[in-house]
Amino acid sequence: MIVVTFGARFLAALSRLCSASMAHILARAVAKYYVQVPSPMHIADAAHKTVLDYPGGSVALATRLISTNDRGEEKPMSAAVLRSKVNPNTRTHHLTLTEASEIMGLTGDHRILHALAAEHGYTVVPTDVPEAGSLVAALIDAGEIKGKLCQIIGDALDDGRITANEALAIGGICGDLQAIAAQIARHASAAVDRARAAA
Repeated sequence: MIVVTFGARFLAALSRLCSASMAHILARAVAKYYVQVPSPMHIADAAHKTVLDYPGGSVALATRLISTNDRGEEKPMSAAVLRSKVNPNTRTHHLTLTEASEIMGLTGDHRILHALAAEHGYTVVPTDVPEAGSLVAALIDAGEIKGKLCQIIGDALDDGRITANEALAIGGICGDLQAIAAQIARHASAAVDRARAAA
C-alpha cells in the first residue's frame, strides 16, 4: 500500500480548494506531492475484457470486424486472430487503433478508451446532448459532488496521510465533477440551440 504524508503547506492548499475549480486544482496539488497510482485497468486488460464480455465472446465479435483486402474483398477477422490480438500475454499480434475504435463502436464498451486516458492522466467524458434535466439541476448536482469531494478529502486527511485507495476515491469523485461540469456546458449549448431553433 502506498501511503503519502502531507505537510502543512499541502493542507493549507486543500483548505482553499472548495472555492476554486476543484478538479483542476486538486489534480495539480496531488500531482505535486503524490506519486501517481497506476491506472486501475491496463489497456491490454481492458481490450481483453471488452472482447471476453461481449455476448458470444470473440467468435461473435470477430464476425462483425470486417476488413477489405487489396482486391476490394471484404473478410471478417477470425476469432482466433481476435483472441490473440487481445490476449495480454501475446507478443505477436496487437490491436491497431482503428480496430480498437471499431471494437468500442460495435460493443458500446469504452473500457479501452478509459484505460488509455487514465494511463496518460486524463478522464473521458461523453459529449452527447443531454436528453433530460436542466442547467440548474446540473449546477445543483455539481454542488453536491463538490461537497462529496470535500468530505472525502477531509476524511482522508484526518490521519494526516492519503492512502492509495483514498487517492483513487478522490480521483473518482474528481472524474464525476468533470463529468457534471461537461454536462453543465452541454445544457448551456443545448439551451442556445433551442433558442436558435425557436427564433
